[in-house]
Amino acid sequence: MESKNKAHPLIAAQCRIPMDIKWDTEIKSEFATISQDCKTVLFFDGLESKGTAGARLAMPVTDGSFYFEFKVGEPLFGTAVMFGLGTEDTRLSYGNYNYVPLIGMDQNGWALSYKGTIWHNGKYKKFCDAFFDENTCIGVLYHNKKIHYFINGAYKGIAFDNVDSKGKQLYPMVSSTAADTVVEITTACKLNYSLQDLCAFKVKNLFKNDVQQLDLPRNLIIFLTHF
Repeated sequence: MESKNKAHPLIAAQCRIPMDIKWDTEIKSEFATISQDCKTVLFFDGLESKGTAGARLAMPVTDGSFYFEFKVGEPLFGTAVMFGLGTEDTRLSYGNYNYVPLIGMDQNGWALSYKGTIWHNGKYKKFCDAFFDENTCIGVLYHNKKIHYFINGAYKGIAFDNVDSKGKQLYPMVSSTAADTVVEITTACKLNYSLQDLCAFKVKNLFKNDVQQLDLPRNLIIFLTHF
């Protein structure tokens, strides 16, 4: 699965190795319905929302860099619709009318809410503008223990810069408190960077927040700040 026309250097077409990843049909909330082709998840299908439901992709992210895009089919609403990564220990279902930011409410998850806040370990802060509209595309990039986000192709920045799963497997996940929330996985790829990219990683790691002060062309400074 691969989307088109993404020019950002971290997810450029020449870096992408497409992967056929599907929603996990076994490990999910009882209120999550997976489509026959396993590419779409529907939360609280035709039901009143009775809590919070989550689903994860069937393959964890391992060594390397990965990019995923999720497309929502209907306008988003409700207490919390979350997009991010969680460990194998993330609980994927809360009943009894418990409406929670499922991914990010504890140490096992890192996620962006449709309201524009990012969550980890029960703490949150403002990250970007809210996104409510139908057919919104949410891009999640996992690279160098950092999670970056894109909304409809626009780069929003680094939300989390030191993701530590403590040796546990890490999975792309979504969750919702709202009935009839539809999320499709439209892009899944591993990223294979060039020698130039690897050199950029090394420079950024050496100079960290001092990159802006280096005596380099402006375009190269911009490129380095994305790593």
